[in-house]
Amino acid sequence: MAKITSMTGFGTGAAEVDGYRLRALIRSVNGRFLDLQIRCQSGLVDFEQTVRERFQGSSITRGKVNVNLEWEETPQSGALPVLNQEVADQYIGELKRLGDIAGVTLEPDLHQLARLPGLFRSQEIVALEPCPAGGSKGSAGQARMVY
Repeated sequence: MAKITSMTGFGTGAAEVDGYRLRALIRSVNGRFLDLQIRCQSGLVDFEQTVRERFQGSSITRGKVNVNLEWEETPQSGALPVLNQEVADQYIGELKRLGDIAGVTLEPDLHQLARLPGLFRSQEIVALEPCPAGGSKGSAGQARMVY
């Protein structure tokens, strides 16, 4: 296959696994050199190096390429949220420490705490890991959950 030397485009792909959806959005514009920028949600940071390696071994040799990876729970999963006690304790401890630094007594507000990321989960996911190249049937997102 010939190397692609210049490209402007947009692409998106998604894969659903166990009530979760992994989405990848890729945008590119012409450029003299390859400028790869990868943005991931906090739970997908471990995938950044894998994505970078796949692009470096691909036929794209130039252009500014933006890759966004998103991980979300699908509405049909029907799972009820479960408090992540460890994360809640960490948030509360850090907010109290901030109050000590500021010299004020700070009692965290429940409504504000409930909005913080990672406080609730539907299932306990031990890790997210990339699938091997080619993956298994239905692994279009090239990711799998390890429980």
